[in-house]
Amino acid sequence: MNENGFILFAKNTELLTKRLFFLTNNLPIAQTMGLQGRKRVNNCWDVETMVQRTSEVYEELISRKLSSSRLLGRNEIHTGCR
Repeated sequence: MNENGFILFAKNTELLTKRLFFLTNNLPIAQTMGLQGRKRVNNCWDVETMVQRTSEVYEELISRKLSSSRLLGRNEIHTGCR
C-alpha cells in the first residue's frame, strides 16, 4: 500500500477485488488515500506546472533540431507551414 493508492499488476482482477473490498471496509484509509492522491495531482499536474513542462519539452526539441541542422550544414530552421 502506498500513501495514495495500491500498486497492482495489469489483469490481476483477484488482487484488485481484494483491494477494493479492503477499502470499502476501511473508510478512513480510503479517505486518506483519496486526499493524498488529490494532493499529488494538484502538486504535479496543475496548469502552471504543465505549461512549464511543455515549454521545456519544446525548448529541448528546438535545441535538438538546431544541433542536427548545424551538423547537416544548415543555417536555418523552418517553422510553420511548408
